Amino acid sequence: MNKSSYYFIPDVLTSEEIKEIQEHYKDYVCDHYSVISDKWNKESEKMTRMEAPNRYLDLIGIPENKFPSLTEKIKKSFQKIIKQRVSLEGPHYYCHYHTGDFHGVHRDNYATHFSRDLAIIIHLSDPTEYEGGELIVNNEITPRQKGAAIIFDASQLHELTKVTKGDRYIISECAN
Repeated sequence: MNKSSYYFIPDVLTSEEIKEIQEHYKDYVCDHYSVISDKWNKESEKMTRMEAPNRYLDLIGIPENKFPSLTEKIKKSFQKIIKQRVSLEGPHYYCHYHTGDFHGVHRDNYATHFSRDLAIIIHLSDPTEYEGGELIVNNEITPRQKGAAIIFDASQLHELTKVTKGDRYIISECAN
C-alpha cells in the first residue's frame, strides 16, 4: 500500500451528512441477536446485536440506495487509492460500539461471495465522545477524526479495541 498500513482520507463526510445518518438510525432498537459473527441478515431493516466471541456491537446493513451520496463518497474514497472503478460488497454497515464493545483481531478477506480486497472505516463520532475504541491496522493505531476514512488492505490484521467510555459509531464497507 504505502509507508503506513493504511490510508487516511479527511473530510469524506460532512457534519450534515453524518447528522442525517445518525438521525435515521437513532431510534433503531436491536430486535435480533446473533452469537455467530457471519450469521445475520445483512439486508434486514432491523438492528442486530452481535455478541460473538470476537466482537460485540450493534449493526445494521445500509442499502446502497438509502443514502446515495454516501455510496458515491465511499466509491470515490476507494478510487483515490487504487485509481480505478471499484465494486462495493454492500450493504454498507452502520456500526454502534457501546462501552465494553469491541471487534477482535481479524482479517476481512475470508472466503465469501465477494472478493474483499480493501476495507474502509468512516468515523461518525467525534473522538472526544468516547475512550478506547482504537482502530489498529497491522499494529498501527490509526487517526480518529469525525468524517474521515481509513482505507486498508482487507487481508491485513486489524481490530477495534474495547470502547471504555461513551459510544463510537462508524460505517464500514469492503471493495474489490
